[in-house]
Amino acid sequence: MEGRFMRTLWTTLVLLFACSSFGCVGVTSHLMFWLQGVRVDPEFRGLNDKRVALICMSDAAPYGPDLATQMLTKRISKKLIGEIKRINLISRNEIENWIDNHDWDQIDYLEIGKGVNADIVIAVELENYSLQEGSSLYRGTTNYSVHVYDLSESNNRQTSPVYEKGPVEYAFPKDHPISSIGVSQRKFEEMFINELGQQVGNYFTGYEMPDNIAREGSQSRH
Repeated sequence: MEGRFMRTLWTTLVLLFACSSFGCVGVTSHLMFWLQGVRVDPEFRGLNDKRVALICMSDAAPYGPDLATQMLTKRISKKLIGEIKRINLISRNEIENWIDNHDWDQIDYLEIGKGVNADIVIAVELENYSLQEGSSLYRGTTNYSVHVYDLSESNNRQTSPVYEKGPVEYAFPKDHPISSIGVSQRKFEEMFINELGQQVGNYFTGYEMPDNIAREGSQSRH
């Protein structure tokens, strides 16, 4: 909300300046196009009216969740529930309980999905997860991949992904690290996971182009 307000304010100021300096014809139409935004459609749309299992895993904890994947699951879940009206997202506790009750010692996304009666399984995998650059600087980095499996009867329970993304090299902040002075590692990790979850969630919800540009600009100022 704050980003949208600031974008609107700055666009209005630029619009007033442009009109007074160069005239409003042409300039106004282009700036109003920017003000209204450009909606980027989701890359995968098939989550409406589906029972969805979201599973986030890391090579640091190959047989179960760790703090980073728990935080990422929560962040992506919040975005999906908030922006997809007719999604039935299976709780993280239900998925973890099924894994624990079956003494699962390996990750088989299809078996987990069948075990919790999911129509769709979204698997997010993190590799080479790191938060620090040197001893006194923070810069979160990871390679992530996204795999989507359709287990619904209408898809005949196919075993190959119906959508894949990655591996994608991801870093936050994008341009340069930030000092760890006055910032706890936990706080920085929350910032990192928030941005990562936003990007992954965008594949399923879409996003407003100006808002995304504003987020990238905010990253560069850290």
